[in-house]
Amino acid sequence: MTIDDAVADLRKVIGSDWPKMMPLPETAVIALCEALWVGGKRPNHKTLAPYFPGISTRPFVDGIAAWRHLRGFKSKARYQQIGTLNDLI
Repeated sequence: MTIDDAVADLRKVIGSDWPKMMPLPETAVIALCEALWVGGKRPNHKTLAPYFPGISTRPFVDGIAAWRHLRGFKSKARYQQIGTLNDLI
């Protein structure tokens, strides 16, 4: 799945009336995080914000945390030793 495909899928879920602070489904956010990672970008609030202008990044928190957990990363992105996909190779 490409980044654009994952963004389009998540936009379908969000629609026009998603509650501002309600968490998004983790599976959709995980798919987007994985697409970003494969595309060489580090999934975080700063990376996601340009794809969803005018939408709060708060609903993405649980999905990003779930993706980090699945990948075996620390619960927080601070002081991360792995910054890109190339760091794993």
